[in-house]
Amino acid sequence: MAVPSVAFDDLPPIDAVLLSHCHYYHMDLATLRRLRDRDNPVMAMPLGNDAIVRRAIPDAWIVVGDWYDRLPLAGGIATM
Repeated sequence: MAVPSVAFDDLPPIDAVLLSHCHYYHMDLATLRRLRDRDNPVMAMPLGNDAIVRRAIPDAWIVVGDWYDRLPLAGGIATM
C-alpha cells in the first residue's frame, strides 16, 4: 500500500469531494467515512456510485449526476 503524500490530519477542511468513478483507489470508503465524520463534505459522484457510498456511509451528503448533468454545490458552485 502506498503512503499518502499528505497525512489525513494535515489536510485542510474539505468542503466537497468529487468521485469520478469507483475504482478502489478513487473510492476509499474508509477515507470517505473519515472525511464525513470530520468535515461532512458534499460528495458528488456519477449515477450508480451513490449506491456503494450510501450503503457504506448512509448519512453522507451526496449529489448524483449522469452524463452532462450539472450538480449544484454549496455557494453556487456547480460541477460538470
